[in-house]
Amino acid sequence: MFTLYAKNKDVDSMPHILFSFDGKTAYLNYLHMFMENFMGGNTKVTFSYNKHITNELANELGVDLIVKNYKETSEQFDCQTYKTSRHPTTKDWDTIYHIILAMQST
Repeated sequence: MFTLYAKNKDVDSMPHILFSFDGKTAYLNYLHMFMENFMGGNTKVTFSYNKHITNELANELGVDLIVKNYKETSEQFDCQTYKTSRHPTTKDWDTIYHIILAMQST
């Protein structure tokens, strides 16, 4: 029964989250693995490291939420954004979780 659900689940209806983080490779690898476990299978996830995201790229990817750990004041985005601390805290992850829950309920 679960296999049937997983096969027929509409990926286009899932929120698309883009994680864009700056940092050292070892830490970014840790964050990547953490996010994979944190997100589960209810969202489409894209990762970008040490590269600042533009609105054009976010639109091309069809992103619903950008989560980043760097300050970007010159770029305006058509989608929702959330800036974490340089090293995301428990409060950051809790906020991200609630943003995604709100997206899934709409």
